[in-house]
Amino acid sequence: TTGTIGTPITVKGSGFSATITGTVRVGVEDRGTFSAFAAGTWTSTFTVDSHTYGSNTVTATDANSVSYAKIEGFIMQPSIKVLPTTGTVGETIIVSGEGFGGSEAVVVHFGGVKTIATQAAEATGAFSVSFTIAEQPATITITAIGTATNASTNTPFYVTSKIVSIIPSSGTIGTVITIKGQGYANGDGLFVYFGTDSNPYSPTPSTANSVGTFAVNFTTVNQPYGTQTVRVKGNISGRDASGTFSVESVITMITPSRGTVGSLVTVQGTGFGNVGTIALGIDTNTRATFSTTSGVFSKTFTVDAQAYGTKTITVFYAGPAQVKTGSFTLMPSIIVIPISGTVGAIVSISGAGYGSGENVEIVLGSTTTRTIATVGSNGTFSTTFTVDTQPQKMNNGQTTVKGFGTSSGITATTGYLLRIEIISVNPIYGTVGSNVTIRGNGATWEDDANEWGVSLKLGEAVDSVSVSVTDSGTFEQVCVVDTQYAGTKTIEVTDEYGGGGQDSVTKTYKILPNLWIVTPVSGTVGTIITVEGNGYGQSEEVSVLFENVARTATITSNSGTFTANFTASWVPYGNREIVGTSASGASSAINFFVLPKVLGVTPTTGIVGTIITIWGNGFAGAGNNNVRINFGTTNNIITSPSNETYGSFTISFTVDIQPATTTITAYRINAGGNSAGGTDTAIFIVKGRITDVFPTIGTIGTTITIKGDGWAGSEQIRVDFGNTIARGTITSLNNTSAGTFSYTFTVDNQPAGLTSITATGLTSQSVWGTKTFQIKGRVSVSPSSGTVGAYLTVTGNGFVATDGVAIHFGKTLTIAQVTSNAAGGFTKEFTVDTQVFGTTTISAYGQASGWAEEATFTITGEIIEVVPSSGTVGIGVTVKGNGFGVSEQVKIDFGGHVNIVQTTASDAGTWTAVFTVDAQGFGAKEIKANGQNSLTIGTDTFTIGARITLITPSFGTVGSLVTVTGDGFGSGTAMSITFGSAGIVATVASTAAGTFSKSFIAAQQSYGSITITATDTTGAQGTSSAYTICPSIT
Repeated sequence: TTGTIGTPITVKGSGFSATITGTVRVGVEDRGTFSAFAAGTWTSTFTVDSHTYGSNTVTATDANSVSYAKIEGFIMQPSIKVLPTTGTVGETIIVSGEGFGGSEAVVVHFGGVKTIATQAAEATGAFSVSFTIAEQPATITITAIGTATNASTNTPFYVTSKIVSIIPSSGTIGTVITIKGQGYANGDGLFVYFGTDSNPYSPTPSTANSVGTFAVNFTTVNQPYGTQTVRVKGNISGRDASGTFSVESVITMITPSRGTVGSLVTVQGTGFGNVGTIALGIDTNTRATFSTTSGVFSKTFTVDAQAYGTKTITVFYAGPAQVKTGSFTLMPSIIVIPISGTVGAIVSISGAGYGSGENVEIVLGSTTTRTIATVGSNGTFSTTFTVDTQPQKMNNGQTTVKGFGTSSGITATTGYLLRIEIISVNPIYGTVGSNVTIRGNGATWEDDANEWGVSLKLGEAVDSVSVSVTDSGTFEQVCVVDTQYAGTKTIEVTDEYGGGGQDSVTKTYKILPNLWIVTPVSGTVGTIITVEGNGYGQSEEVSVLFENVARTATITSNSGTFTANFTASWVPYGNREIVGTSASGASSAINFFVLPKVLGVTPTTGIVGTIITIWGNGFAGAGNNNVRINFGTTNNIITSPSNETYGSFTISFTVDIQPATTTITAYRINAGGNSAGGTDTAIFIVKGRITDVFPTIGTIGTTITIKGDGWAGSEQIRVDFGNTIARGTITSLNNTSAGTFSYTFTVDNQPAGLTSITATGLTSQSVWGTKTFQIKGRVSVSPSSGTVGAYLTVTGNGFVATDGVAIHFGKTLTIAQVTSNAAGGFTKEFTVDTQVFGTTTISAYGQASGWAEEATFTITGEIIEVVPSSGTVGIGVTVKGNGFGVSEQVKIDFGGHVNIVQTTASDAGTWTAVFTVDAQGFGAKEIKANGQNSLTIGTDTFTIGARITLITPSFGTVGSLVTVTGDGFGSGTAMSITFGSAGIVATVASTAAGTFSKSFIAAQQSYGSITITATDTTGAQGTSSAYTICPSIT
C-alpha cells in the first residue's frame, strides 16, 4: 500500500465480470492489466513509475465497464541516491531523488550540516542537486526533506579519511609537528605511526572532533635521515591516512666540550644514515667510525696531538655530501716533578697544548711569575723554578701551579704539595717559664678563612699550642717553657691541613733548672705561704729559708717540681726574702711582701655621735711610725703613732654623719704627712630612720611621700604600710653620702583611721621610728553604666572595720546596706531600680566611718518587652521600654522601616508603643528605640514569618491558570511553588520586601482540596489549602 518509485505492487479484485480482461490505474495512469476468473476475481502485479509524493487512488475497470476505485490505495514515498557514495572533504557529489511533491523545494542535510543545499522538484516530484563535501565524521547520513509535503528520506555517505597537512614538513628528531586530518569518526581515538617504528604514539590532543577532523601535535621519534611516513589511525573508525616528514640529521651532544690531548670525547647524534665517520680538526683526520640504530649514534674517541684552539668535529654519513659539524676546544696541560717539597726546593715543569713559539709564564700559588719558558713548534715546553715562600693550600694539600700562555691567553694548572718546615729555634735552651721563639714556613693558609694555624708541642707537654699562620704560610711563636724536668726536648710543629691531611716537622730544645714562685706574693703576719719550684732533678731534696731561717724541706717530683708551705713569722712591713736550695747545688730566691692589718673595731654599730675604738699592726718599718684614719666620707678623722717594733696602734674617735655602712681605712704616712703605702680597712654600721610623711590624711589611692636618713648608700629599703608588708621598695637615695632617701607610694586597701608607716633597710636591717597616716573611706562601682534591672557591684575601702554602711542610689535612699570587713572594705550587689536616663550618684555612709567619697553610674535605655515576639506581616506589636529621658520623644525603627512609630517617655523614663508589621523579608528584624534628647538606644527583635496571602481563583480545573501571592519571605531570594502531589510547578524571586506573586497552570490532580506551598532558599515556607480542583471532560 506504500512504497517508492520502482516498487512492485500487487492488486487483487473480486466481483468483476467473469472471464473478462481489464486495466488497473494508479492515480491517472494505467499501470497494469488483469483477466478475471469465472468467479470474477483477479490478481495484477506491476511496477510503480514516476509519481509525486502522497496518496494515489487505485482504480480497476473491466471490459464491461465494471469499475471500482480504492481511495488512498497506494501511498507514494520519496527516495534519494548519491553519486559517488564516498569522497573526501572538498569534493563534489550529486544527490538526486523522486517521489517528492511536485515543484516543492527539497532541502538537503549533510550529516550535521543543516540545509547544505536546496533544490526545487520537478512536476513529477524528481530533483537533482550537487554540492561540496563539508567537514563531517567518517560515516554520516544525507537527508532530503520536502518543504511542502514534509516528505523525508535518507541514505548513508562515507567521508574518506585524509591527512590535510604536516607542519613543518621537515626537521630534526624531537621536532613537534602539527598534523591536520579529516574523515575520521566523531571522538575517534587517534594513534600516530612514524616511519618504520611499529609503536603507536598518542598525539596531543588524542581524539578527533565532532566533525571528524583534527589538528594534533606529535613529537618526532628516532628514525634515519630522509623522508618518513606519518600515519594517523582512528581506533574507532579504523580509518587510516598518511603523509610524509623529512628527517634531518643533527649532532645532539659533544661532551666534554673542551679538554687536553689524550682526552676522551663522546659525540652523539640523531637523524643520520646507517654508517658514518667522525673527524677532529681537518676533514681527513678520521678519529672514529660508527653505525646507527634508527639514525641514532653515540661514539667516543681520543683527542690526538694538535695545537691549542677550537677544533671542528665533522660527522660524515652516506657520502661526503651529507655533513654535520660541532666544535671541541683543545686546552693546554702541565706536569711538575717532584710533586712535593719545601720552600727553596727546585721543581721541573713541562707542558703541552700551547701556542707554537709563545712564552709561558709559570706561577706558583699566589706568587708572581717564577719563570718564563718558550713553547716549541709542537706546543710543548720544559723548564725549572725555585719554590718561594708561600702557604700550603686546602685543595687536597695542593698549591696551584699555573702555566699562562702570553700570546694565546690560556692557562693550565696542576698541583704542588708544599711541605711545612721549622727554620729556626731561638734560644736552643732555657728554664721552665722562659721564652723560646720558633719560626717556620710552608704552613696551610687560604683566602676564604679568617684564621689558620698550626699546633706546636714542646717535649712532654700535655697540650699543644695553636700558632697563627700568615698569608704567606709563615709562622712564628714565642712559647713559655712549661713544667718539665731538665734535659733535651723535641719541638714538634703539626699542620692539621698540610699535605692534604696532616704535615709535621721537629727540632730540639734543652730545659734548665727554673727559679721559684711564691703564693701569695704578699700578706700579713701569720699568712700561710706556698712556695713552688720546677726545673730541678727528679726526686731530689730542696730546703726553704725565710729571712735566712730554714722553715721547711721537701722532695721534688718525677717532673722536677716541688711545693712547700710555711707560716709568715713576726717581721716588719715590706719585702722579706725566701731562698730555696737543692741537694745538687741549684739555688733561687724570691720576695714575700708583709702588709699592714686592722685587727678590730668596737662597737661595730651605732648612731651618729657614738665613740668607737680601732686597733691593728704591720704599720711600722722603713722609718714610718704614724697611722692616719679615714672614716667613710670624712678624710683624716684622726692620726696616731704606731709601735716601732711591730707597727701596732690603738685609736678612738666619735662617729659623724655617714651612710649606714661606712668603711674605716688606716694609712701608713711619712713624716711629711703623706701616704707611705700600706693600708687596711674595717666596717662600721650606722642606723637609719624616717624623718617626714606628707600628706598625713587621705583616701585609699592617695599618693604619700616619706623621707628618711641614716641609711646605707643605694641599699634597698622596704616600706611597710599598716597591715601591708613590703608596700614598696626603694632603690635610690636623694643623698647617698648622707644616707637620706625620699619615697612616694599610693595608699592601698586599709581600714579607716591612723595607719603606721615603717621603713626597713634590706641590707642594713635598720628600723628607726614609725610615722602615721589618717585613711578616709571611698567607693567604686562596676559596671559604670547599664540599664534598669542591671546588677551593680559597689566596692568600698578605707572604712572602719565591721562598720555598718548604708548605700544610696540616685533618688532611692538606702537601696542597700552592708558591713565592712576587717580590712575596712566591702562589696555589695543590688539591682538598678526604675530611674531616668543619665548619671546617677552612688554614696555611702558608715556609722563609724562617716561619709565616703562618691561614685556615679550612668543609666541607659532598653526595650524590656516585645509582644508578640514573632508573627506575619500585618500583625500588631506592642513594645515597652525604660531608662529613657524624662518626657522625651522616643522614635521606633523596625527592620528597614525608619520611625515606624513614635511615643513619649514618662517622668520615670518608661514608655509603651504599638505598631503594625509592614512588608519586610523573612526572619528576625531589629526593633530600635531612639531617645531624641538622651540619644540612648534600646534594641530587641521581632521575627517575621512567611505566608501565602491569596490564591486566585480559589478553584478550577486541571490546566486552568492559578495566581499565588505571599509575603514574609526572604528579600530577593529564589522561591519554588509546589502544587499538591505534582511537586514544583513554578519558580519565582521574591521582592526586596519579601513579597511575591506567581501564576501557573494547574497540574494534573485528583478532585478536591489541594495544598499549595511556597518555599525560598532561606528556609521560609508558606502553605495554603485554599484551592480546589474541579472535574472536567477533555
